[in-house]
This record gives sequence, structure tokens and C-alpha cells, in this order.
Amino acid sequence: MSTQPSTALRSGSGLIRIACLALAASSCVTPTRHGGPLTVRNQHPVQLTALRMTPSSARAMPAGGLELAATTSYSSLFLASVNGTNAYFMDGEILRAGLAVRYGLIRDLELRIEIPLAHSSGGFLDGFVEDYHHTFGLENGRRSQAPHGRFGIQAIHDGSTAYRMDQRQISLLDLPIEAMWQIFEHQGAVDLDLAVRAAVELPTGDQQAGYGNGGLDYAVGVVGEIAIGPVALSTHVGHTSVATPDRARGAGLEYADGISSGIGLEAAMTEDLSAIVQVEMDQTVLRKLRHVHTESDQWVLWAGMRGRFSNGVQFELAFGEDLTLNASPDFTVFLALRAQFGLPR
Repeated sequence: MSTQPSTALRSGSGLIRIACLALAASSCVTPTRHGGPLTVRNQHPVQLTALRMTPSSARAMPAGGLELAATTSYSSLFLASVNGTNAYFMDGEILRAGLAVRYGLIRDLELRIEIPLAHSSGGFLDGFVEDYHHTFGLENGRRSQAPHGRFGIQAIHDGSTAYRMDQRQISLLDLPIEAMWQIFEHQGAVDLDLAVRAAVELPTGDQQAGYGNGGLDYAVGVVGEIAIGPVALSTHVGHTSVATPDRARGAGLEYADGISSGIGLEAAMTEDLSAIVQVEMDQTVLRKLRHVHTESDQWVLWAGMRGRFSNGVQFELAFGEDLTLNASPDFTVFLALRAQFGLPR
């Protein structure tokens, strides 16, 4: 079974065509100030225990500027593979909710802190995801052969449990703190912005229950944006040093440091509504759990929209589809509400 993104991209071509048609409609719209990429992330359970700097605008908040954001992502996944004494089985649904603050400390320098929570269950989307994949000609893997509403998430290394997520109503995840410094800005017929950033993630999650890794993670990265009229292109890349939790180390498995990257396109449909398409890539921390599809980079395609209200409040809605078969969550819904204060109108 191939896990290359090119194969999955072909199977998801219907979704890509729909997104591109929406973006093409922006060519006759009055230009607007773009809001940056969606702050989405891969919701693979193990990846949620590692620091990942989410996609971000390269424009720093002005000094004294404040943004409050509430985000919710809900994912359905069915991943399974066995090879000798190595195996993983991940069947369930994960909700990640975050309360985040962005604050402009001084000119060109901002700080971002998020409090993330998670909920896990057998869920209710199994039938919907199977029908959705069938409608758009996407792969279902072996999901249709498994019972609906089941929860079980674990990874086995050399016959020992290296990772397990316990089902919980609510659990605190590790807490990320990020600083971004905008190092370049040009406004004109073409807007250009470039920033560097660094982050640390505090071990506030329960590593024994699978909601944290028990150590400090560190990350550095670069983000950039270019905007021409109603269309903006964003990109980011980052590298994370990941701590290995006690259970994985006891099973003889070290978590791997990794690179995450992405590219996004935002296009104004009206002065207050934009369409957004993004492709995100994560290197999995389970790369050393070999020969069970955990070595593949995890690619996710996102398509969504951003709406703006006159009082500085924005909403975002997006859907994510895996592009790496049997490696990343099958389907994710993302919803965000943001309120900004102290910014020029």
C-alpha cells in the first residue's frame, strides 16, 4: 500500500479542483488586508504531544496590539499496521480546543501563548467519513471493515507499548509559548513580509495517558508572505527538538526530531470573506518505529474560509483531508473565532 503524497493527491483531486475554483473567483474582488494562513495542525495523537509551530502570518502584532482566539479541531482517524513485533492501531476521534493570546510586546516583536485541551472518544463520524470518501473518490483504507464508534490508540515497538492514549472527557496538553520577530516588511503593489520565530513547549500534559511527552520541546522557524491585490501566498518551515516520554523510552523507542512546513493561498471573495487553501507537512516523531507506515511524512490538505466583522472579530472554518494514506487523520473540521484589539482599522 503506497503512502506517497503524490498518490493521495491524485485520489483527492476532486477536493483540490473545488478549492481552486473558489480561489479563481477572487480575481474581480477589491483588494483587502489578508489575515494570514489558518492556524491548523495535524491531529495525529502522537503528533499532538510534540511542539509544532502552527502556520502564522509573518506580520507581527503592533506594540500593544492584542488578539484573543478560541480554536477547535475535531478529527476522525483509522490507522492500522502490523509488521512483526512493531505495530500501531489508532481508531477514534480527537477534539483539540485552544485558547490563545497574541500580544505585541514592542515594534516587530510579538508573543503567543496557548492553553490547549483535548477530548477523545470513539466518536460518531465513522459512517459520515466513509460516505464522504466514497462521494469524492478518496481512499477509505480498512476503515469500512472496522466497527463504528470504537476507541483504541496505541503503538507497539519490539512487542512493548511505546505509546497509548487513554480515553478522556478532557485533558490538558503540553503548553506552547512562542515569540515572533518580523525582520522585513515592504508595502506597495506587492506586499512582502518575513519573520523568524522560536518556541518552547512546557510539559503540562499527562504523558502516561498519552497527552504529553514529559519534557521540554524546542522549535525555530521562518514564515513569509507575499500579497498581490486580492491574493496572498504564505509559507512556513520549522524544526522541532522533541522530548521522548518515559513509556516510549522504556520500550526502546526514541522520538525523532522533525521538520514541519506548509504553503497556503488566501484569496478575497468579497471585502469581508476570503477563501483559503493550504497544504501542511509534518515529519512524524515515530519515524524510528519502522516498517509500519510510521516513517512517512504526514501531509494534510486544508480548504476553508475566513469571514470578518466590523468590530474586529473574525471567524474561520476549514476542512482537512489526509494526503498520506494510513499515516495521518482521515478527516478534520477546524473552527476558530478571533477578536483583535488595538490594531489600525
